Amino acid sequence: MTVAAVRVSTAIFGDGTFAIRLPGVLAAAGATLVLVRGARRLGASPRAALWTGVAFAASPWQTYVGTVMHPDAFFTLFLLIFAEQIIAAAPDSPGRDRHRLAAGAAAAGVALSKLTGALLLPVALAWLGLAAHRDRRVTPGTAGGAALVLSAAALLAAHHDPRILAGVREFGRFADGASAATRVALSCLEAVVLSGAALPALAIAGVAAARRMPAARPALAAAALLGAWHLVFAGGGQVKANWWLPPLTLAALAGGAALPVRSWLQGAALAPAALLAAGAALAFLPGAGGLRDRLADDPRLGRLDLAYTLHTGERERRVTATRRWSERVTEFLRPVPVPARPDGPGPPPRIVGHDYGLAFAVARAWGRDAEAWLPWDPIWARGCGRPPAAGEDLVFVSRHRTEPPRDLAARFRAIEPGPGARNDDGIVVLYCRHWLEPGDAP
Repeated sequence: MTVAAVRVSTAIFGDGTFAIRLPGVLAAAGATLVLVRGARRLGASPRAALWTGVAFAASPWQTYVGTVMHPDAFFTLFLLIFAEQIIAAAPDSPGRDRHRLAAGAAAAGVALSKLTGALLLPVALAWLGLAAHRDRRVTPGTAGGAALVLSAAALLAAHHDPRILAGVREFGRFADGASAATRVALSCLEAVVLSGAALPALAIAGVAAARRMPAARPALAAAALLGAWHLVFAGGGQVKANWWLPPLTLAALAGGAALPVRSWLQGAALAPAALLAAGAALAFLPGAGGLRDRLADDPRLGRLDLAYTLHTGERERRVTATRRWSERVTEFLRPVPVPARPDGPGPPPRIVGHDYGLAFAVARAWGRDAEAWLPWDPIWARGCGRPPAAGEDLVFVSRHRTEPPRDLAARFRAIEPGPGARNDDGIVVLYCRHWLEPGDAP
């Protein structure tokens, strides 16, 4: 879904950074508007719904996914559409059948936009089943919504790949020696930092008000399921703070409607926290390097910065040799010096490398017919291209390695240095000649 959105945008506007980021900007902005509308449907006052949207849009992670191309922008958008549509499909709603169909479509979008979205499919099916039971019949909207949910489940099952599940087990894995308490504490700390101060407060208010808001219970059930998923991984030695954002957002939608009715209390409760989150988000956006660098160099924050080493798994180690979080941020934000594109006849160049940020930057600079292939990251590799065909050549790029890993080098007839082998900026370029199929002689 992410790749398709980028291809449509670049086909219309060209290959500039604006065109590549535009789908993420639209998805993030749309999610904010849907959140505000959902809070209003639950009975929130206009002021409370507005501050709920501000708290969500100003959270550092939501700001981030709205400025780059990230699957979470689409994941969150479809998740909020699902929640808003099930709120709109209340039993006394005249258009409830239409809303059930839209909720099923949104649940399918959630599942297809990100792997963890598959957890929403059972919630959506259970909700549609209860709706049919309450009606004592299966309406067209209920049947259509269920068909869309089951179609998404069938697509996921048909494309089941053990390599992807193996890759999920590597996300954010803790280093050996970190206790379970450390894992959970660091996970919660990162979730608060990425979500901002206002969103967790709204989520707590939403959970507390669940009894008096029956229309919000399906969304809160989905939030509980997504939150439980994260706790299981954190207890098992993995932390992905952005996994917390979807359940917090679903609960915050109900929290906006649970705020005190008096408008000045709503502003006093949310405005400072939302503005604080906005300031934190702006501090870490590209172009605000002065403040970010000062924070990274502060000795009082050094221990927090080094805490990243507690959960740097093999996947992250293969991407970069740096360990501190501030070093990784600096590495991925600085401009990429792109090597010259190889000349000559033949198919478009395909770029391979452990560092997917570098591989994508080189592919983009070389032109729209160049592709990136990332065989060591099963999540990216599945979404970003096919394996090479017999006899095909690749270009290996790296910031740190002077030769491809053995598992890649063994699949080619020859490995040759690229222009200058290593350019002035430290980018290694190697030509991998003639991909060998199993059984071919090297």
